[in-house]
This record gives sequence, C-alpha cells and structure tokens, in this order.
Amino acid sequence: MRRGLAFSWVMMLAAAALAQPDSALVGVRVEKFPQFPGGESALHRYLKKELRRPKSAPEMMGTVYLTFMIDTLGSLHDVHVKRGMGHGFDEEAMRCARAMPKWDPATVHGKPINVQYVLPVRFDRRTRRR
Repeated sequence: MRRGLAFSWVMMLAAAALAQPDSALVGVRVEKFPQFPGGESALHRYLKKELRRPKSAPEMMGTVYLTFMIDTLGSLHDVHVKRGMGHGFDEEAMRCARAMPKWDPATVHGKPINVQYVLPVRFDRRTRRR
C-alpha cells in the first residue's frame, strides 16, 4: 500500500450522454477518464492538505467511499456517501470533495460526457487533526 492516502481509481461508470443531457449511456467505453487537475498525485496532495480528522474520533481509521457526478465542464455534482464511517468522517470527506476545483471531464469520441465517479477517501494516522 502506498504511503499517505490510498486511492483506487478503477471505479468509473459512464452515466450520461454526448448530445442530450437527459439520455444516458450506461456502460460505454470511456476513451479519456476524468482527471483531477494535475493528475492523481495532485489529488493526493489536495486531500492531504485539505482533509482533517474529526475531533469526535481521534484514533479511528478507515475509508469513506464517495460517489459524485463529474459533468461535461468538469464540475462535481450530487456528492453522496456510498459507504461511510460516521463520527464526522463522512461529512469531512464530502466537504473536501465539494471544495475541489473543476476536473478535466471524461470523453467519448472526443466529446465530453458526464460520468459517475466513486472516490475512496482514506483516513489514517497521518490525517491531520482539526
């Protein structure tokens, strides 16, 4: 396992359309996945800098799985906890996700599409305290 925050980048689903936002293309082959500005290492740095351990559980460790939509402009929408930890960890992970800058959107046939994204956010001993 990597030092610092651990993330899994394999959880991607195409969820919306090229031409009309109401039609869904579930399971299409995404040619370019969405990317945090600066790539994976920049996302790790962002979370390391922004993420804070809740005061309510100073020794607790684990992973909050967030799901959100990345639209054709790279904005995040509908941030929800897919699997949480409680004790304030879920809210902190969602706070950090909602404050993220715009991502580079996913594309199919060179056109940006909306995608549903699942992001594991790891809280470990190195996560800073509030």
